[in-house]
Amino acid sequence: MQQLMKLLSVEHHVTWDKRNPETEELTSIFWADPESTLLAPCFPSLAIVDRTYKTNHWSMPLFMWLG
Repeated sequence: MQQLMKLLSVEHHVTWDKRNPETEELTSIFWADPESTLLAPCFPSLAIVDRTYKTNHWSMPLFMWLG
């Protein structure tokens, strides 16, 4: 996870993460490509989501959308 966060920072991706305040355990993470964030104001009602399917051992979803 530290390597991922470092690479996202180096590549100037927009990142947001949420952690458990007591344990500092990472509970969720979001990142966006810098070019995508520049285009977002031009197309405010459009969202493109990419997710990886069936890649983890526990069959937990990588992405959930609540809208």
